[in-house]
Amino acid sequence: MLLAPVAPSREGDACLSHDVHRSNDDPGLWVVYENWRSSGDLDGHFALPHMQAFVARIPDLVEGELDLRSFTRLSGAV
Repeated sequence: MLLAPVAPSREGDACLSHDVHRSNDDPGLWVVYENWRSSGDLDGHFALPHMQAFVARIPDLVEGELDLRSFTRLSGAV
């Protein structure tokens, strides 16, 4: 289920990257890492139907509280 939004998210021009990572040491620990052209583009991303469906399923996918954080990329793109 964590992989479901990856392909539709990558289709948009504003999506610079959308990747899902799973810990090698803890199979229950996952990280979804995304880069967007702007914070407005990220807001628009969360308004899309595939993301609304994904967000609705988060309580079924996450044990405990969701740890959602925003970062600012300081290095340039490769």
